[in-house]
This record gives sequence, C-alpha cells and structure tokens, in this order.
Amino acid sequence: MTAPVFDAATERVAINLLRHLEWQHDGFSLVFLFADVGAALELANWLDQRLVLQGRRLQRGEVKDSFVQEPEHEVDHLVASFAELSAEPGGVWYAMPRHPRDEAWNNARTLFLARLNERRFLLERDLQRPLVLVLPAHFRPTASRIAPDIWHRRDLSEGLRVRPRIPADADIAERPETSPPARLSAYDQWQRLRAANTSGDRLFLPLARRRGNGRARAGRPGASRGPLPRKPGHPSATGGTPGENGVIAPSQAWRIGT
Repeated sequence: MTAPVFDAATERVAINLLRHLEWQHDGFSLVFLFADVGAALELANWLDQRLVLQGRRLQRGEVKDSFVQEPEHEVDHLVASFAELSAEPGGVWYAMPRHPRDEAWNNARTLFLARLNERRFLLERDLQRPLVLVLPAHFRPTASRIAPDIWHRRDLSEGLRVRPRIPADADIAERPETSPPARLSAYDQWQRLRAANTSGDRLFLPLARRRGNGRARAGRPGASRGPLPRKPGHPSATGGTPGENGVIAPSQAWRIGT
C-alpha cells in the first residue's frame, strides 16, 4: 500500500495522533477527530502502517446504515465490547463521519454522543485502550454541547479536512490575450493634453521640437539660430526641466525661431 502524501496541516494532525497512540497505548484515553470521510480513511491507513510495526494495529470499527434507526443500540454494543477491545493491544478507531449533511445521520450522531456521555464511568473503568471517535468535520460544536462530560475528559481533539488536489498534468485555463495599448502619435498626445488643460498656458515639447526640426530641414530663416539669449533671472536660465509627459510651461521652453 502506497503511503499517502500529506500537506503540512494534515501531517501535524497525523503526527499528533501517532504520538498519542504510541505513548498512551495502555490504559483509557479519549480522542475526538473531526474529519471528512476520505481524510479520515487515509489517516487510519497511515497510522496502521506505522502501528503494525509495533504490534498495535488499530481496532477499526465503522457504524452501519442501521445506525440511523438505532444509535442507542450502537452505544450498548460498544459498551458491551469493552472487555474484548481491551484484550487486544491496539487503540479503538470508531468512525461515524458518513453523510455529514444528512439530518437523520446528524440526529443519530447527537443521540449516540448523549448516551455515551451518560456512560462515562463505564467508559473510563472498563475500556483499557485509547478510543478515537471520528465525527464529521463540522460536528465539534455539537459534540462539546451534547456530551460535556466526555468532552472535558478528552485527551486530544483534532480537525481534518480534505484539500483539493490539482493533477500535475491538469490543463491550465488559457487567459484571454490582451493586445498592448495602441501607441499614440505626438499629435494625438497633444490633442489629449489640450483637452485636459483648457488654460492654454502649456506647450507640448515633442511637438514643438518636431516643428523646429522641420523648419531647419526646409532652410527657413531663423531655423538654425538655436536658442535666443536668456535674460538674467529668466526661469529657463537656471536649467529648468520638462514637467510631466514632456510638457513644460512656455517660460521653461526653448524659443523656436520663426
């Protein structure tokens, strides 16, 4: 049998249960395990693979379909089996996690715990092995409320849920391809900035430079003169830098010859 691979949370629960069953194998102890059906089965198999090496395989029991109609009979049958169970070296694994959302099953589980709670004295006196009660994952509040005596007597309680597994070769859903945003021309950028700024006190530097370069290539007068001398104290004389998106105030722009 291949050993299951546990995640970190499941491994912690498995190790805690294994240590408890190893260290307190002789004498009564009570463990509550709230788990999904599949997770509980995998855990029981994992524990058996280790406990069998010590000669203390779990004594595994699971309620039948008749449990729904006669939960009190199941309690009587369990109590009557204490001497037989105590004669074997392994702990008792008593599972009833099936049909976790079925109202009839949940009512039967509730009645079972209530009647077992009434037999706490017999439980502690006559059972000389650990008892692991396996209940649905959501049943912890009900168990603590309906069976307060054995709940406070418990030695350990753990919760375990089935975690979704993604196969290694599972197809990954393709994401819709998105085209990169269209690159705007200098003129379109200027139009957009012009619409956002109605004050008219800004120039768009890339467009101004392109206009100046065009005049220089055409040989128009003043196109090769370059920047005009700046007056002392003028903002551009201090080496002003363009603002956001290449836009600067007219007082910071180089003057283009006309």
